[in-house]
Amino acid sequence: MMPESLVLFLLVAPLFVIMSVGRKQRELRQLQAATVDLHVDATGLHRELADGRIEAVRWDDVNEVEVLTAVQGPHGRHGGVVIVGDGEQRGCLVPLDKVAEVGLVEQLTRLPGFDVQRFVAAMETRPPKRTLCWRREPRPAGGRI
Repeated sequence: MMPESLVLFLLVAPLFVIMSVGRKQRELRQLQAATVDLHVDATGLHRELADGRIEAVRWDDVNEVEVLTAVQGPHGRHGGVVIVGDGEQRGCLVPLDKVAEVGLVEQLTRLPGFDVQRFVAAMETRPPKRTLCWRREPRPAGGRI
């Protein structure tokens, strides 16, 4: 008969292996999702990730701006992200710790009716929280104003 300590080891060891593999996979996903280039200008936003993916949106196509505050997950180490997108398929994530550095607020203030105070309050919200800060008013049909 096996000693009790060996049996216990054989039962517990696989759990440690599974936990270690899971931790390594999370670390790899975070490395792949790291921002290697982030550019904000009068045309729009462009973000390149370490794994080669590109996120981009033109200001003319932006329909929503949201702030996601987080302490865990892929955006936790940045405090969260600003989600700027067309509301459907295209968009760009800006880590909260990069907002001032890339001049995002200056460009956001050019969106019609954008409320900077609401945006700042959303960035200061205790995580986890997702806050819609701005939504474009529906455009008139036929392109008329």
